[in-house]
Amino acid sequence: MGSRYYIDPRMATLAGSYTSNQWVERWLTRGLHSLDFPWLYNNRPLWDIVVVGLLLGGAGLCFTSLVLTCRVVSRNAGRASASSRRRSR
Repeated sequence: MGSRYYIDPRMATLAGSYTSNQWVERWLTRGLHSLDFPWLYNNRPLWDIVVVGLLLGGAGLCFTSLVLTCRVVSRNAGRASASSRRRSR
């Protein structure tokens, strides 16, 4: 596996280094969570579209998980009430 080295151009010193696994982990955590993409935030209309799309996607996931949770809870509540009716007879 290769390594990546980042050099500070002003000081000509090693600013950081990453192995391939560390680089992937960095992009999955820092890159995606902070949208660390200079080419994207330098192009402002595209940045807005991407951010709004991600926000709508997150809201859609929250809504669908809420709907599924309500269905499971209501199904389990129905089973529990039917079970208690059988026991009371």
